[in-house]
Amino acid sequence: MKNFLILILMFGWVYAQKPLFTEYVTGTAQSNEAQVMFYLQNVSKCVLAEVQVRVSHNSIYNSTDSATFVTNLQPDKQETFVMMMSQVVSDGWGWTVDAISLTEPEGDNACEESGLVEFDKVVFDGLETPPAVASAAEAGFLTYTVVLGDTWWGIAGLYKTTPDIIAQMNNRSVDTLVAGEVIKVPAPTTVAAPEPVAAAPAASPYPLHTIQAGNTLYALARTYNTDVKLILQANCLTPESVLNVGMQLQIPPMGSVITSSCQ
Repeated sequence: MKNFLILILMFGWVYAQKPLFTEYVTGTAQSNEAQVMFYLQNVSKCVLAEVQVRVSHNSIYNSTDSATFVTNLQPDKQETFVMMMSQVVSDGWGWTVDAISLTEPEGDNACEESGLVEFDKVVFDGLETPPAVASAAEAGFLTYTVVLGDTWWGIAGLYKTTPDIIAQMNNRSVDTLVAGEVIKVPAPTTVAAPEPVAAAPAASPYPLHTIQAGNTLYALARTYNTDVKLILQANCLTPESVLNVGMQLQIPPMGSVITSSCQ
């Protein structure tokens, strides 16, 4: 009996010593129907390689979704992650981190832990309600879902900003964009009317291209083996013109002679 009590006390001591995930990862989460966006920061001295998160759909906590985010988040850096839910979250939803994977920074021995670190499996009460996150409009940004073919420069052009500003808003560099990820973009203070563009002739003498998100004149010229100046002339555009998604442009072949009909 005495040995049994000692085992219970030892188990209780080990359990009490279990670390909190907030000693390694802090952040906030924002829900948008069946999608949850996390803004997580690595507060450890190690490189954060993976984060295993779990989201409760409501305050009862008996129905959850989980995901593992693979990253290479350096100490004191923040990153945005998106989790698709199996159902829409409702009032009282909560989130927790079940485990993380740590690696040692290159050339740095400050990391005292590496490998998998697990936390209490049910700690939604540790963050009863995730810290309040301002709405996108209040925070001065919108969210944009990256589609195949998007570039930082193309997205920056859509929102009349620069790639560096968008990258800074998302606490990352101008690196590779992945289709499906959600990034923050500046919220416009006013919505400018689209720049007037001459309509394409009813029977265009040149092939037509429908503008997709991320398209640029330079990229179109390379794709169709033509010249940017020819595209500008054929469509009555200037180098400062904005390419709106859905717009149709005439793409004249290299060597075309265009008689300007622009007003």
